[in-house]
Formats: sequence, structure tokens, C-alpha cells
Amino acid sequence: MHWEPALECDSSKPLHLLFPVLEQLVYKYKLEARSTEWNFNMSHLSKLQLLEVHNLPEVPYGSSAPEMQSLFMDLPQVEALRMVNSNIRYISAKFFRRKCKLKQLVLEKKAFLELDSDIQDQILGQMPLRYLHFSSVTFRCDCSSAWLIDWAIRRKEIYVFGLEHADCLDVQRREKKGNYLSFIEQNCSQDVGFLLFVSTSSVLFLLISLPILKATCGSELLFLIYILRAWWHGLLNNRKGQRFEYDAFVSYSSQDQEWVLQHLVPNLEQKGPPFLKLCLHNRDFVVGKAIVDNIMESLYSSYKTICVISHHALNSSWCSLEMTLATYRLVAEQEDTLILLFMEHISRYRLSAYHHLAKLVKRKAYLDWPQEPAAQAAFWDRLRKILKQHCGGEEPKL
Repeated sequence: MHWEPALECDSSKPLHLLFPVLEQLVYKYKLEARSTEWNFNMSHLSKLQLLEVHNLPEVPYGSSAPEMQSLFMDLPQVEALRMVNSNIRYISAKFFRRKCKLKQLVLEKKAFLELDSDIQDQILGQMPLRYLHFSSVTFRCDCSSAWLIDWAIRRKEIYVFGLEHADCLDVQRREKKGNYLSFIEQNCSQDVGFLLFVSTSSVLFLLISLPILKATCGSELLFLIYILRAWWHGLLNNRKGQRFEYDAFVSYSSQDQEWVLQHLVPNLEQKGPPFLKLCLHNRDFVVGKAIVDNIMESLYSSYKTICVISHHALNSSWCSLEMTLATYRLVAEQEDTLILLFMEHISRYRLSAYHHLAKLVKRKAYLDWPQEPAAQAAFWDRLRKILKQHCGGEEPKL
């Protein structure tokens, strides 16, 4: 646009509401007129289409003068705006209020300039702006203004000129640090395309791999999730100094429930001392809570875990999960928290399919349920001694 104003005003003369139809204006503030009051508010010029402002003074600190950028609000018809040495140090959304037809904006100044990041798409993106010119402008030397570079690249319909010649100012030290673009490239540049590629590829890989894992090893994957949850649960619980709600959590198959209720529970809970407290899934699990959550809470609120092992238990997926979680707790806490109680003879070949259980049988002792009634009283005595050790004393050998 050719900057040829229809009217040139002197800042020593106040600008009143005498020009309601004024369309073009050049306002030049005379430097010697320092005593002049702030009388150059342009906000009322609703017909103004071209505005050029020169050498506006810097607002003194603590002055009662209005905020500089508010003097140029509400210019609904302005299409071209040029500001030369205007001493507007900060431009926010307020500056662009009701400038809905602005097509050209020229900012020429040697002083410091800061642009609010909120104006990039909320304001400039809603205006018919086509030409943005920075001349002898100095920006802040930090990454808060880096958005301007990215915005200028994205908005191809707007011609942005002068950024390559802009300077960079260290605000704290009040000294220039060289070229603005060079500072942004060296300190704030990010390969956005590469980051988007990596994140998109990761999401696609996850979406593709999950159905494959579910189809090929769904149960193993589910067990892995449960074990990870148990690991996290173990991290949150410190065994030392912990008060346990139960003496033992009993893991058993529902087909072995009759033996548990008729033999195990009466001999440990009703005969003593000590009178022990057991946690049974059919009696003590919280109704409505997920089974896995019930299992983990029962495991970690019990001093020990008794695994009642039979052919029925080895064929039960829930018993396998309970044994796996109890085994993990044994390894993670480095405490002898697991008691293996064999209801019947299980061959080595049968146990080999349960890797962790087979290792435990080889490494530590275990209890066998005696079929002879004469040996059963000694069996219960040994089991009680093991379970009461959290009250004090050394752990007896099985």
C-alpha cells in the first residue's frame, strides 16, 4: 500500500471527535512536546482505513497515562497500520480488538518488542492479514517468542518480512545477543516432523501388536499384566513393621474346598493356641471387587500364603495366578512367605510344566498332607508353628 495520507496531524494539537469520517491519518509526535497531555487516542475513529503513527513517547514508569496499546483499539475499518518508533513494548490481543479488516501491519522500531503468543491463531488467524513487516525490531532472547517463527512458516497466505534481520535482546542483562533467528534455531528448534513421526509410528505399532498378542498369547499377556500390578503393589507396601490382617491367605481349588473347610480351617482357627486367622476367597473376598484386586489385597494383607496343591489346583487358572503372584512376592520381598502344602502326590513330570513351582520344590522344603490319621496331629502342630512366627522367634525348618 502507498502511504500517502490525506491528513497530517501535529501531536501538539489534541485530536478530538472532530473527524468522525476520517479515513487516512498520519500522526507524528514531536519530541520537544514532552509536556503535551496524552490526547492522541485513535479508538473513536471508526471510519479510519489507513493509520500511520510516528515517535510516540515511552510511557514513564508509574505514570497514570493509559496503556499504550489500548490507544489503538476499536478501529473496525482500518486496513493498513504502520507504527514507527511507537514505544509499544508489548502487543497482546487487546491491540487487535475489533481490527477485523486489517490486511497490512508494519512495525518499525529499534526498541524492544514482545508479542503475546495468544495472538497467533486466536487473533491473527481470524483476520484478513496478508502482509506483516518487521523493521529494525528487537525481540526477547528466550524460547517464549519462538512461536512466531513456526507461525510465519505455517501461515503461507501471509507474507512475513524482516524476521531474518531482527535482533535478539537479553532482557535481564539489557544487551543484544545477535540475530534473533540464529538464537531460536540454536536454542529452541525442535524437529516437530520427526517427533510426530515417532509418536504416530508408536501408536500404530501398539494398535497392530495388541490384537496379535491377544490372539497368540492372550492368557500369558494377562498374567504379565497381573504380575506387573503385583510388583507395583509390592513397591507400595513395606513389609517391615507391617501389621497383617490375616495370618495366612489360602490358595485352593474349589474342588478342594471340602478339605479346607473341614480340616484346615478348624485345626488352625479353632484349635490352639495360637488361634490363627485365615483368608479364604469364598468367605473373605469383598463382594463386587475385581477378583485380581481381591487376590492381591489378600496376599499383601496376610503374613504368609498357603498354596494347597492338588491336580485340581494345577488345572485351575485362578490357582495358577495366585501361586504366580505369591511366588513373585516371595522373590521380591526376600522373605519366606510361601507354604507349599501338597494334598496328594504330584509327579516331577507334572510339576515341570509349572516352572516357578518346580524350582520352589527343588529349592525349599514343603509339607505333605499325611493320609494316616496318626500322623495328622504332628502335621497341624508343625503348620501352626510356622504361621505364628510373625509374633516372634526364629522360623522353623519344614
